[in-house]
Formats: sequence, structure tokens, C-alpha cells
Amino acid sequence: SFVQLDIQGVLYCMIQEFEFTYYHNIVLQASLPFVVSFLALAALTFRFSMIQTHFDAKRRQDRKGLLTDKINTQEEAAKINAQEMIISGASQALVLIHPTVTMTMIRLFSCTAVLGYRREWLRADVRYQCFDSSHWVFAVVAISVIFIFTVGLPVFFFVQLVRRRHRLDE
Repeated sequence: SFVQLDIQGVLYCMIQEFEFTYYHNIVLQASLPFVVSFLALAALTFRFSMIQTHFDAKRRQDRKGLLTDKINTQEEAAKINAQEMIISGASQALVLIHPTVTMTMIRLFSCTAVLGYRREWLRADVRYQCFDSSHWVFAVVAISVIFIFTVGLPVFFFVQLVRRRHRLDE
């Protein structure tokens, strides 16, 4: 079975005064892939600036320019290594949150009839009616995440594997 992160439970423990609803969970989980991507981009930018600073100092020490090619080669290798490590970590984080985010988005469309009511109610949080105006707002978010993240991430990985299929042994 897949690993599921109980983000709602963690937040409930942290913020007990706040009434955390399923709609809050939808927004939180929909933003997770973007947060992971942003953090990876920020880490990559920070690491590249550190590498640049390090190799600029080496270039200043090499006043005669005898080691310029070697320094440039080392800098490029360091940038490629940093890029591979950060992209690998971000990819692993995205794969880790993928089942949880997907399940949360799909649960938004799981509704049930409750005895005595003509309308259907959200199974994940029966305080909310299905297919009312607020439900449709979050349904648009959930559908977007399902197409962009739930379907898009595996397709992206598949395309990357096909493009690099001749270099997978490296």
C-alpha cells in the first residue's frame, strides 16, 4: 500500500484553536507540489550562487590565468552535480506526496446521501453539502490538481525516461 502523510492531523496538533476543514485540506494539499518545486528552485539558486562565489575566488587566485579551463570545468561539474542532487530530492518529495494529494483531491468527489436530507454530503467532511457553490469552487481546484499533478507528474517522468533511455545505465 502507498504511504500516506497525515498532513491534516499534523496541522490539527499544531493549531488546535483553528477549525481545520476538508476545504482547508484541499487548498493545503493543492499547494504542496508548488511549495516543493519552489523550495527546490530556491535551493538550486542558492547552491549555484555558492558555487559561483567559490569558483570566482579560485579565478582571482589564479592571476595568470593558467588554470582557467580547469576551474571552468570544475565549476560546470559542480553545478551539474548540485542540479542532479536537488532535482532528485525534489522528485522524491513529489513522488512521496503524490498518493496523498491525489487521494485528497479525489475524495472531494465522494458524496453520500444522509437519511432525511435530499442533498448529498461530502463523505470526507459531512458538514459540507456536495455540488453547492463552495463545493464547485474547490472542485475546480481539485480537477486542476488532478490533471496537472496526478496525471502530469507520471507523464513527465515517463517522457524524461523515454528521452534518456539510452543513458539510463550511466
